[in-house]
Amino acid sequence: EERVQNQAVLETKLLLERAGASLGKMGIQPQIHFRLGDPAQEIIDCVREVRADLLVLGTRKHRGAKRFLLGSISARVVELAPCSVLIVK
Repeated sequence: EERVQNQAVLETKLLLERAGASLGKMGIQPQIHFRLGDPAQEIIDCVREVRADLLVLGTRKHRGAKRFLLGSISARVVELAPCSVLIVK
């Protein structure tokens, strides 16, 4: 289980590095932060640490029982964020 998690972390970091490089080629210098834990809380903590003015957050549509059981990360972030939040599909 730990090996699988380590592999997933490595793959995620590589994906983020590639995305950052692509944005860099377009003249955009993103701040990339990677964290493990409760997604909504980690996002809020990061936003506070970097003193963000705006958070752009993607969302996925969960329906019915799945949304009820998982909750909505984006809804929690919007509720707790100390800055403006733009939700994109």
